[in-house]
Amino acid sequence: MTEVLRHEKTRAVRQRLRWRLVATLMSLSACTSITNSEPKLNVQRQLLTFRTVPDFVAANAGEIGATIEALNRFAARIPLRGREIRKAMPAQVALLHGSPDGRAYLSVPDPRAFVIGAPPAICPARVTAAGGKDQSDATGAALRGCFDALAAAKAPDDCGCRVMAAGAALLAPLPDFAYAPGVSGWVVAPTLDLDLHLAVREGTSPEGDRKLTFLTGPGADIRALLRRDGTATMTVRRRGLPDLALAGIHRPEGLRRGRFADRLRLTDADGHETVALIGYEPVEYAIRRKELLGWR
Repeated sequence: MTEVLRHEKTRAVRQRLRWRLVATLMSLSACTSITNSEPKLNVQRQLLTFRTVPDFVAANAGEIGATIEALNRFAARIPLRGREIRKAMPAQVALLHGSPDGRAYLSVPDPRAFVIGAPPAICPARVTAAGGKDQSDATGAALRGCFDALAAAKAPDDCGCRVMAAGAALLAPLPDFAYAPGVSGWVVAPTLDLDLHLAVREGTSPEGDRKLTFLTGPGADIRALLRRDGTATMTVRRRGLPDLALAGIHRPEGLRRGRFADRLRLTDADGHETVALIGYEPVEYAIRRKELLGWR
């Protein structure tokens, strides 16, 4: 028994050293912790990509341990040089460079992990986790955060979670890291004379909630705050008209090019209802308009 424990301890130490070697193979500057201010993207100067890499997907929360073990086995086989491995700059990895969760990932030291829902189109989760004693801790935290996000969004039962990055290693092909800086947004409220199609940018609040800015032009200003507990608020300012303050709920449906497709149902102080749809491009919106506007 003593020999078995000694062997397991030695294996764990080697695994940690392996992850550390992969993470420090690239030239890194000093690291900072996650912050809600603008992260310093030059913290992670280079990332690693691989010619072939398996999908690290946990089909459910019960598979988190097995997914971590598969990732550790892959790390033990990572070639540290040669044609199987390439370097990538963060700006080449759009989902990490552009999204709030990805920018947080680039701003923190190892161990860290970046996870999204799988398949992303119907599984709305995009999570960064960092810290713990080793990479397994960070990966486990990110996967658990992903399944928590799926549960909060009432995602389909067959949604899983995919590890996209761990430390300096990118665990998916670069096309899978697509990210749309601006997406379509629709704000519809017949009783308020609102039927707008606008581009939408996203950011984060000091509390870590999602902030949306609708690109309206100089005559109006529309902003929304989507909280993690499923509640949402919106302010609508239009030149020459009273401001509107609305509150209600939101429910993300999935990811489109790394951005959340989200539905908001809001009411003002007089009970007028507004529906806002984020991330649905014109063709999908046209096909599903009745369904999307009528969700409850």
